[in-house]
Amino acid sequence: MAKPGSNIKDQLDRGYSEILRISEIVSRGKELNGRDIKTIGRVQLYDAMTSRATISCAEDDPNSQLVVITEFIEPLMSGSKATYQFIGELEWQPQDSALALNARTCRDVSKLDITRYYQGLDSMRKFLNSNAS
Repeated sequence: MAKPGSNIKDQLDRGYSEILRISEIVSRGKELNGRDIKTIGRVQLYDAMTSRATISCAEDDPNSQLVVITEFIEPLMSGSKATYQFIGELEWQPQDSALALNARTCRDVSKLDITRYYQGLDSMRKFLNSNAS
């Protein structure tokens, strides 16, 4: 069985950013280095001095966390504890032995029903994978 979020005809020939859950990013690790992605997460920690935020998503896996480099999207207007959709490029951080998302843009999605969002994502993946052959 294919990994969640993988293939889908190579994300329709890389015409757009791949939508991934934080847990998928963490589990796939270095394999995603350099990939353009979209992800949703609640800000757990935010440090404007270092331009770093740590996000997680309780509806996905509350134990999976991702560091977001916020240098190009400063300041995060809603601050800590808001839920955002981030779009950017994943970069391997050798000092942390983990990926970080270099965010190019974000939007506050605090009122989004994330459970339904993930249901829609799963349905889209199932449809695209069944029609990718």
